[in-house]
Amino acid sequence: IRFGHASRMVAFGAVALSATTPFLLFISTRVLTEMPFALLLVAALWRVESALERASTTRISQFLTGVLVALPYLCRSVGAVLIVAVPLVLLARLRPFVWTCAGIALPAAPWVYWSLTALGQWQQDAIVGYYTDYLGSWSVIATDPARILEWNVIYLLVATLVTSLIGINMGAFWLLAWKLGPIFLITGAIPWIVIAWRARKLALLPTFLALFGALLLAWPWPPGRFLIPILPFLLMYAGQVAARMTRALLPTLHPWVLRGSLVLVLVSNLVVLGKVGILIKTTEFPFPIFPQRTVDWSSYEDVFGWLREHTGPTDRIASALDTMVFLYTGRQSFRPFEHRPERLFYKFPGPKSGTAAEILNALKTNRARYLAVFPIPGFEAEYSFWEVVADIRRQYPTQFAPVFIGR
Repeated sequence: IRFGHASRMVAFGAVALSATTPFLLFISTRVLTEMPFALLLVAALWRVESALERASTTRISQFLTGVLVALPYLCRSVGAVLIVAVPLVLLARLRPFVWTCAGIALPAAPWVYWSLTALGQWQQDAIVGYYTDYLGSWSVIATDPARILEWNVIYLLVATLVTSLIGINMGAFWLLAWKLGPIFLITGAIPWIVIAWRARKLALLPTFLALFGALLLAWPWPPGRFLIPILPFLLMYAGQVAARMTRALLPTLHPWVLRGSLVLVLVSNLVVLGKVGILIKTTEFPFPIFPQRTVDWSSYEDVFGWLREHTGPTDRIASALDTMVFLYTGRQSFRPFEHRPERLFYKFPGPKSGTAAEILNALKTNRARYLAVFPIPGFEAEYSFWEVVADIRRQYPTQFAPVFIGR
């Protein structure tokens, strides 16, 4: 509203839908970077928009603006598109940009340097490279870029609206057994078309969003999580199109139709949120959405308690839930399988979590004392990892001994 991007009604609808999006609320309560990134992103965009409104700014102000623009990148690598978008917009507006670029470079350069020093570790050791070589993971694109691009287009368009219209989507399936995926695939293109059209004039917000979307199409990972920090913006553009179409078709009734539709969507979202909330309260496990089967958090606590009691500070635990093991036990943990996004998400042939021999080699090379296997609701590698662990126990029965089995 402050910078004229949307009317008050559209802005309210976009934020209300975001606030009732189960996945956004799930992300907001995890130890993840999406919400800090969203905060830094809004602050940086606000700062640049304000600077563009002023007739002139001092060099110190421009430098500080650049520092703020770099902070989202230090939080999530996808923030690099803001570093590109801001100088591009300043240059197009014939505004000073040298000191802004200097402000960007100062905090960003150390992280860029560190990233470059790790380049190539992915190829040398895929387990170590997963944690350090942020650029190396992009090498999978060379395998079949057309297939990855095709799937990312589908993922991006479907996730754009289905994430926040979860009540409508689930209601259609529960009540009528309808699958609305094709509809969301088509309607999800609407906000991106508007963004691309408005980015022609190099306005800051649509330019940033257009570059953001373009990067996601090439990123070797489904875009769903990446959309969470920009979700209100996407819903804003979708809401603008919905408002214009309704106004054209129903010139006298459009305010009531729009408000009624928004209420219907919000109520359906709240119904889904209520059902998810009851499930979470019962199990004490933070499910992002309805799982295929449930698990109680207390069973995880049993495993964590056993690990804390029976391991020393230097022991390493191999687990697909490596970060969770570390957070709740204080023991070093690592994923014992190579990250293969092309197999997990893009239907490339081959075992998704590697072979038994590869996992065994990773366990030995990284000196794992224990291998912890958990239910992982919603985790893309869950079943493939279980399969390979079962295969390991069959092929190497003398290498492993069960020491604790939880509920």
